[in-house]
Amino acid sequence: MAAGLADDLATSLRRRETDLAEIRMQAQKIRYTEEPRPYLHNAVDLAALTRRGLQTSVDVGDELLVYLDMARKDLRFARETISESASRAASAGVSSPELEALPRRVDHLSRIIQSATEGAERAINHLQAAERAISELAARPSFVVSEERREARQVEAVLDDSDPHITRAMSAVEVTRTLLEGGREAAYQGTEAAARTAADLARQGLSTTLRRTSPPADAGTHPPEPETNPRHSGQRR
Repeated sequence: MAAGLADDLATSLRRRETDLAEIRMQAQKIRYTEEPRPYLHNAVDLAALTRRGLQTSVDVGDELLVYLDMARKDLRFARETISESASRAASAGVSSPELEALPRRVDHLSRIIQSATEGAERAINHLQAAERAISELAARPSFVVSEERREARQVEAVLDDSDPHITRAMSAVEVTRTLLEGGREAAYQGTEAAARTAADLARQGLSTTLRRTSPPADAGTHPPEPETNPRHSGQRR
């Protein structure tokens, strides 16, 4: 479900944080080691892996948005069904406190989905900005280092641009995760309330088409992201 995708996105972002920290370590080695070229090569290779990881993270975010949109449509259908049932109940002179409370439950879930969508969109925007920044490093030549070791500062400048975007993306994802966890419980309660309402109305001789008011349960799959090559933990041989 959507909450699971938000968890996947958070895990992916923690990996990106680790990738950037490793690249920063390579920058230090470019600056201070006797032979800096292997470390510049490492930094460029790591940047390419990180860029692909960021692309995968964006894909996960896009998939999350798809399922949030499905949830929004599901809730719209639930709202229409509840309205139809309420009209039929009123025409038949049937009353149900549970039925009267269902629109508030749907409205609550709709606000959760809207806020979660906004958080996911913010995260994706920051991920795309980080990807653009790291792409500059991934595309640079990796075999020439100036006598002044300017390349170390250039690598760090890319990281100084990328790091805040990853941090802000993580913050947005954490908010989204919290919302969806709350939404999962609210959706369960809404589903139970809809079932009780349908049973109550049936006892009073009124059939309904009330159905679940929860987001879709199946969140689908997404491709695995590339892992950082372990050989980059130190100097290339």
